[in-house]
Amino acid sequence: MDRARRRKTVLIGAVAAAAALVVGGVVVLRAENRDAPVEAVRAYVEAIARGDGAAANAVDPRGFASAADPDVAAAALAGATERITLVGVAVDKYADTDADTVEVRVEYRLANVPNSVNLRVERADPGLVDTWRVIDPFLIPVRVQSTLPVLGTATIGDAEIPVTGLATEGHPQRAVHLYPGVYPLRAKESRYVRSTRVGPLVVDTGNYGQRPEDTPGNTVETAIDYEATPDLYTLVTERTSEHVAKCFAEPRTPACPDVHHPRADGKPRMDSAPVVDRITEYQTPHGSSESPLRFSANGGRYSYTSDGQTRSGVFVVFGQVVVTSEGDATVKFTPEL
Repeated sequence: MDRARRRKTVLIGAVAAAAALVVGGVVVLRAENRDAPVEAVRAYVEAIARGDGAAANAVDPRGFASAADPDVAAAALAGATERITLVGVAVDKYADTDADTVEVRVEYRLANVPNSVNLRVERADPGLVDTWRVIDPFLIPVRVQSTLPVLGTATIGDAEIPVTGLATEGHPQRAVHLYPGVYPLRAKESRYVRSTRVGPLVVDTGNYGQRPEDTPGNTVETAIDYEATPDLYTLVTERTSEHVAKCFAEPRTPACPDVHHPRADGKPRMDSAPVVDRITEYQTPHGSSESPLRFSANGGRYSYTSDGQTRSGVFVVFGQVVVTSEGDATVKFTPEL
């Protein structure tokens, strides 16, 4: 065989071998790509499990959900005290693996409770080599309500989040979207008010085996209640003493107890000051000018002289505490609670 014919034979053989490799490669790639939907979801949920919010956000399912803030979700996840523990990731048994959208089932545990969620993946680039992307964000809507919404915010994990007033009082509600986890919830407090809430916040989907959805049944809701601090009791006691003294000195002072009698000989005398025994939260409808923090000072006693005889009576003082967004407090007195 001459040299030219030998070169031609070698070239044809090389092309045939290359074609065989390509054909063989297609078969191998299609076999491997049956795992690609699972691997796409696995990469996503593993990022959540290790607390890497930036990597989870980078998956960008559905434009990271229309109502979600990626910075809030990532910061909260970084401060979670517990994250999901993966048990298994597999194509859902009812899924059509030849379709362009496939459901993948994720089994996991959180707070020692087993759960599962189905996440869809979509074929992103149909062709010789398939690539898949997650299209369901594993995000759970969370609403934090507060009896003192004027304080504005609370902290979940390492993220500052807005709070709303109570839904039962007609306040508009607002949700943040977080990855599943167990989070410390810290209320905004001040010198005068502190939160009574204790314990972590478990954020998890309530729809076992379903896709995560932004629905009321899948929303995690919690509320922050407040109580008065010793400093607030001191402030209210001082302001009440000043108010009562003014009431006995000047009958026309607003919101005074009824201690002045038309037949009295002179002004009434205060025999014992009322005591502020409790500062309590009351339900206050949205839009009301009333403060939810209210108090009464009880046990006040007074006396006066009428027709040469000494008479006595008891009185009560009512008031409200107005807390500002900065946490300061002012006291105003009212005719009733």
